[in-house]
Amino acid sequence: MIQGNAPSPWTGRSLLPENPMSRLATMIALAVSMPVVAASAGDETCGRELEESFARGAAGTLYERATLVTLSGFPRLKLVSDFQPSTWGTWISPSIDETVLEFTASFRYSLKNFQGGPGDGFSFCFGDLSNVGGTRPSGGEWGIEAFNTDGGGLSVGFVTYPGAGGNGVNGRWGGTDFAFTSFDHSRMRYDDDQFAGDPNNMATAVVHWSRQSGTTVTIAKPTFPPETIFIDQGQPQTASVDPTGWSFAFAGRNGGIDQDVLIGDLSISMVVECPAEENPADLNDDDMIDGAYLGLLLGAWGPCTEEPCVGDINGDGVVNGADLGLLLGAWGPASP
Repeated sequence: MIQGNAPSPWTGRSLLPENPMSRLATMIALAVSMPVVAASAGDETCGRELEESFARGAAGTLYERATLVTLSGFPRLKLVSDFQPSTWGTWISPSIDETVLEFTASFRYSLKNFQGGPGDGFSFCFGDLSNVGGTRPSGGEWGIEAFNTDGGGLSVGFVTYPGAGGNGVNGRWGGTDFAFTSFDHSRMRYDDDQFAGDPNNMATAVVHWSRQSGTTVTIAKPTFPPETIFIDQGQPQTASVDPTGWSFAFAGRNGGIDQDVLIGDLSISMVVECPAEENPADLNDDDMIDGAYLGLLLGAWGPCTEEPCVGDINGDGVVNGADLGLLLGAWGPASP
């Protein structure tokens, strides 16, 4: 039974005191006395896209012989050029600020070699490329020098020269193979660069990577359906990495047999960790919502008179019970 003049629970009215300051004191007392339960950050993820046609003014940085060209009316990245033996060229994307958890990269590639046979090859890379001094950006079908030196970084190598132990596709982490599959790239080799740059004559490669499953590669030769090269390889090598601020790259080289290495129509879909959002109830940015916040909020009680208005959590121009309710609802360790 409800004693005294307290309202019936069936009226829907609050059992807190009617006096605003008494009500405030009661809410504070309840909040301070309640157990603190830390909120879980969860596993929220976001999407991000990187589209690059390699037209003039393309994003990213070109190194050594890498250049942007137009062939048959289509923009292409030319990593190295025919008639320029013993050279290398690399393109590196802007760094991805978020932590990449998974990506699917698709791109076209072809080779132009006037001497009649494919040269050495190129690689698609993903890793920490914040230090690109000296020859660290150099690379080829074996990956990129920075990855070999640092012992980290993912590369998928397109080994186009059969004289180097058989052509194919490799997967590497930090310069160490975790996969290799034979594959004949000669169908994508042409005598004329304009013909080689036509998208109808280029192969389409797809590289998928995640920390949970590793690396999968497929290649579709011109007019042919995709072929699976390898599936879910290299997961133990990359399961524990922290791919925050990493970049994508292409690296190609010419040896004794030189060629054009042409790349086009790069599209990368990424799953990234969502950036943390500021908790509006975290008034003094100490990641803890406690009595110190109550002092700040109560000290600013009433209409806002200056900007920023400390305590106006909901942004309605006044510090009142609505803001207090939001603060009490977020009591404890601050989480976005």
